Amino acid sequence: MSAILSSYSSSTNSNPSTIAITQHPIDKHLIDNTKDSEVFNTRLTKRVNLSTTLFVRRPINSKCYMRQVSTINVSRYGALVLSDVALEIGAELEVTRYKVLVLANKQTQSITTFAAKAIVRHIEKDSQSNNYFIGLDFQTISGKWLIL
Repeated sequence: MSAILSSYSSSTNSNPSTIAITQHPIDKHLIDNTKDSEVFNTRLTKRVNLSTTLFVRRPINSKCYMRQVSTINVSRYGALVLSDVALEIGAELEVTRYKVLVLANKQTQSITTFAAKAIVRHIEKDSQSNNYFIGLDFQTISGKWLIL
């Protein structure tokens, strides 16, 4: 059975490090190794459990406003993050990852290593921490993401 899912290809715009969306078939595979299972995982790429810090904001917010979130797992095309603020499904976000450099004069400088436009595809409240698990679907990517 074949389905179509969005993925990424090189963009033709002026920024060669920006990636845009194209369409291609999903490779469906069984979630577990039992031959009798009819449960399929339709994810485009495998998720990797990885905790890192990202910053998110809605495009309508001030450029100075960034909300810190932590990743639970990541894939080439998105991330599951833990946030203290609930968002609605379909919300558009700007996602950023920074690297802090320590300069020779002991000052620090933050540089953006990754930026993406994302759409919220999933939200679930974590009853233990009262935070929210938020599934992000990256629409465009600029810079180096954790998963290639």
